Amino acid sequence: MNDTVYSYYGSLPATGAGSIYFIAPMPADFVTGVDFKMVVDSTNQGLSPSHAAFKDSLGTMVPMYKGDTLVIPASFEVFAGDVGFHLILEGTPTVGDETYLCDLAYMFETGLDWGMILQAASVDTCVVTEVSGVSDHLHSDECKVFPNPFVHSTVIKFNNSAREPHRLVIFDGLGKEVGSKEGILSNQFTVDRGSLVSGVYFYQLSNKNGLKSIGKMIIH
Repeated sequence: MNDTVYSYYGSLPATGAGSIYFIAPMPADFVTGVDFKMVVDSTNQGLSPSHAAFKDSLGTMVPMYKGDTLVIPASFEVFAGDVGFHLILEGTPTVGDETYLCDLAYMFETGLDWGMILQAASVDTCVVTEVSGVSDHLHSDECKVFPNPFVHSTVIKFNNSAREPHRLVIFDGLGKEVGSKEGILSNQFTVDRGSLVSGVYFYQLSNKNGLKSIGKMIIH
């Protein structure tokens, strides 16, 4: 297995310390025996002899160059210039017919430090097969959030014709659980802002059969 998941070329959002990491429920949803890796495609060194560096397990700063491959999550110190990279799943699956989330997206967060957050764009999955390694996407039920962004409240609408109980969990940008709602029986429900501050949040909607939808909510 060596599947390109996402390619990004351009400037990272800021200089200084940063990292590329997962938000819940990743990386547990990737296939067993396969690593999620970043491959460096290009570096523009700018004013620095080494464009970027990553910290190894001992905290030593090691220069990063074109062609290097790093297992995600990884931490970096970025200098002047641009860096291009792509993300791949690499390794040998050890569990047959295992499914994993494979429709991915990303976002940048900035502040004292920068971060590139890898997240699931939907609950679309791929499955390991003995013939090809990975099959086509298995699409999830549609789920809509409106309005989004919102100020006071928003409505989540999804397919629940059987009126099965669902659970909603809300995470902040660092993957910390900040809210939940149990026993959702209808096909739509309201999410109140409550004490949540302005920012980007992520939700998971699940039932007794497992994860049903993942999405992003923005509060102004």
